[in-house]
Amino acid sequence: MLSSLAEAVTSYRGVVFDFDGTLFDLQVDWDRLRRILAVRFPGFTFDRISHGLAELEAAKGPVLLREAFDLIHHFEIALPAMPIEKTLDIACACCMRGQRIAIFSSNMEASIRHVLRKEGLPDLFDTIIGGDSVRFRKPHPEGLIRAMNALGTHANETIYVADGEAELDTGRRAEMRTYLVRAA
Repeated sequence: MLSSLAEAVTSYRGVVFDFDGTLFDLQVDWDRLRRILAVRFPGFTFDRISHGLAELEAAKGPVLLREAFDLIHHFEIALPAMPIEKTLDIACACCMRGQRIAIFSSNMEASIRHVLRKEGLPDLFDTIIGGDSVRFRKPHPEGLIRAMNALGTHANETIYVADGEAELDTGRRAEMRTYLVRAA
């Protein structure tokens, strides 16, 4: 499967990668984080963290949303991230071929940058867009559209590499090919 991904990405000018579950596995206890968010921000539903964040932002504004983002960031970097070598190798190969590469993820941008710095890859990606960098969260295509704009590519010359159904829907809404990778 990943060998066909390595072949597939070569025909695109731009490649956008998801982060957690695609390039790295963040060691986050998501259930515990949801419970803590629900206690910290009563009255909001965090069954899907992105939905709870949207509700929080609509009702309480950017100050409490930033506080929620900071809490999520703390959880995302609390334990070492585990590299997913095969997709990281593909990202490095894309870079070496001169392709433009980006990350668009629901994870916090600071968390992504933190992990990349710790892994010695702070400058591998041309642009990084985290869930705290967009107004609309997945499956809205805003993040992919911003990534393509930053890369100087269009949907027909960019592929999105991700690991979940939400990303598949996000790619579809951005009218771009999406390649799903599955955990080994």
